[in-house]
Amino acid sequence: MIKAFALVCYLQGAFSGIIHFQSKVTCLNFKNGLDNQDININGENKNYDCYCKIVTIDPKKVRVH
Repeated sequence: MIKAFALVCYLQGAFSGIIHFQSKVTCLNFKNGLDNQDININGENKNYDCYCKIVTIDPKKVRVH
């Protein structure tokens, strides 16, 4: 098991995706690019929220960038 930084994103409160990084700086760079965007889906504006958090993962089961 290793520590990694998980970028977790939600679209209007619903889970949208997760990606794992070795570096906190890389996670925060992606977060800053994606977080707090307003996305128009079928004429409805939805907000995209992302967070970085440290997690413990099995590198044999989870890809870490």
